Amino acid sequence: MSSKPEHTPGEFPGAPVDRRELLKSSLLGGGAAVLLGAAQSMTGKAAPRFAVNESASRIDTHAHYFPTEYLERLDRYGASKLTATAHRLTVANQETKNLDARFQMMDRAGIEMQIISCSNVFPYFENEVNAMDAARLANDLYADLVRKYPRRFAAFACTPLPHIDASLREMQRGFDELGMVGVTVASFVLGTSIADPMFEPLFGEMNRRKAVLFIHPTGGGGGSQVLDATRLVWPIGAPLEDSIILMQFVQQDYPRRYPDMKVIIPHLGGFAPFLMTRFDQFRDQYMSKDFAMPSAQSKYFWYDTVNGNSAALRCACETFGSDKIMLGTDFPYWVGEALQAEIDYIKQPGFPAPVEQALYAANARKLFALHAARA
Repeated sequence: MSSKPEHTPGEFPGAPVDRRELLKSSLLGGGAAVLLGAAQSMTGKAAPRFAVNESASRIDTHAHYFPTEYLERLDRYGASKLTATAHRLTVANQETKNLDARFQMMDRAGIEMQIISCSNVFPYFENEVNAMDAARLANDLYADLVRKYPRRFAAFACTPLPHIDASLREMQRGFDELGMVGVTVASFVLGTSIADPMFEPLFGEMNRRKAVLFIHPTGGGGGSQVLDATRLVWPIGAPLEDSIILMQFVQQDYPRRYPDMKVIIPHLGGFAPFLMTRFDQFRDQYMSKDFAMPSAQSKYFWYDTVNGNSAALRCACETFGSDKIMLGTDFPYWVGEALQAEIDYIKQPGFPAPVEQALYAANARKLFALHAARA
């Protein structure tokens, strides 16, 4: 499994390309001007605990946190290849100076709250004891950060998959004891798709809780050896994984079977907005005629804005509905001016003010039951 590349302001590893210039060229697509410049998951019982400023805040629903202690625990269990990049992203660990740098970037970008998750460094091991230990440590460290900064962070719990019973117990602890706002899982668990029927007990419990599930790519390129050999597992492979899982859920009629589970697919749903008409046209080849059309089922999911291209954002809003899309930055893979560009590009399509505010914060408040903090 490949490690996610580190993105820092200035340059790309191995290529003399300035990030500022690359962002200019990508954000100019579609005629856009140059740009440089979020409660407990509702279980039917608990009241919202997290407060955000309703009129001004931006809620980042796709951001990551890499406590050094957790990465070292994964290393101990043999996952050093997986953690290599995360170790270098010190701005995402718990040291005070790095948290200060994180807060400065958040403040500059107008981000009041980040909903943090573990990205592709999941505690997934064949050894159940190791997986359970790593998952508990991650969740404890995340909960500690949220308790310390309750207005800046909320968190997704991780689980020790592929061990179902242990994952159900840790999910319960995350919700009922640690106050997590949802659960994050990988698109593939040790090579098995998260849409595999073996994981349905997890979805059944999340559906019962009316909980939020955030699915994140692994950096495995959907199993493509070509992507791995050509180092395209993150540029192409990540949105490919998003698309595969979305369509496997559609293929298995999950929106109807688990109507109360809220599923987030990142990166504007991968390739799905662009290909949705094609998915509808070919539906007879891969799904039951009794199931709703893919274009209809796609509106069950939620999505984040991690992309950067205004035309892609317009396409996603037209395909899924702007009420199902939320701000995401993929911090700390996008930092500095790149982070700011991920924020600012949402303004480029010229959406009406209520739609823009929905993308920045209101949709996340609705999904995560965040209530507004007023001065």
